Amino acid sequence: MSDFFATVYGLLHGAQGPLFIDQIYPQSGAALVVWTGLAVAVFYYIFGWFTATFNMCRHWFATLGINSVVCMVTVLAVCRFATGALDVDGPTVTLALIQGLYAALLFAAGSCLFKWFSPHARRTPF
Repeated sequence: MSDFFATVYGLLHGAQGPLFIDQIYPQSGAALVVWTGLAVAVFYYIFGWFTATFNMCRHWFATLGINSVVCMVTVLAVCRFATGALDVDGPTVTLALIQGLYAALLFAAGSCLFKWFSPHARRTPF
């Protein structure tokens, strides 16, 4: 699994050291999948199931943005625990931005898959 995340993050992040490949990429990737899955589930199965109030595109974009920010902060936390210090340098910030992009893409893909099972948000966002 760590090879998969190393390949996915390496596409945009470039060649990094063994710390990123062995520790940071797998933990960041797992956090990406978990947080985005939770965001999709909350939007479509809690907000979209019980009420029709939160089924507009602006709510979808707000959830997408919140998910991206949470995933970006998760990268900073993972880097903090992996290195023992909060080093906000170039590779860490770049990885956080990449994580935000991947979180948005994964949220959009998850929305396309799971929106059909929500009674009030089937047409959100498109």
